[in-house]
Amino acid sequence: AQVVPAYLAALLNSSRYLAQLQALSAGSSIPSIRKSELGALPIELPPLETQYQVAELRALHLQELTIYHDIIHEKRYLYEAIAQ
Repeated sequence: AQVVPAYLAALLNSSRYLAQLQALSAGSSIPSIRKSELGALPIELPPLETQYQVAELRALHLQELTIYHDIIHEKRYLYEAIAQ
């Protein structure tokens, strides 16, 4: 089966998969996961078109978060300039 790398990144960065990865991780200062454990992780592979859509949705979401962060930063800067 084919997988879109950006889809896989979106899936592995989802809260559900992050919790699973955290449970599998070992090590105190630098957590690691054994290749066999990572390979045993069930990965949902929808059709390629759906994978591309999920990947695009994640990219847009990350862009939106960046914009919100920038707006908050600018508002704080303007408020501090006015309040002085």
